[in-house]
Amino acid sequence: MPVIGGLDLLKKMKESWGRRKMPAVIILTAYGSLSSAREAMELGAVDYLTKPFDLEDVKAAVKEALGEE
Repeated sequence: MPVIGGLDLLKKMKESWGRRKMPAVIILTAYGSLSSAREAMELGAVDYLTKPFDLEDVKAAVKEALGEE
């Protein structure tokens, strides 16, 4: 993203939402790493997918985010 990175946005969302339940977040990235995936999950992301991603993985992540596992 041109202005702010996904992890920075996720951090700001977490700060903004405080103790309230934050909306489901799925990170899609072209520059994934194990450490950023771990950080995203610790910050509350439902899933972390790297490009090119498999459509079935996206569907599974969305189902999980909606609580439809």
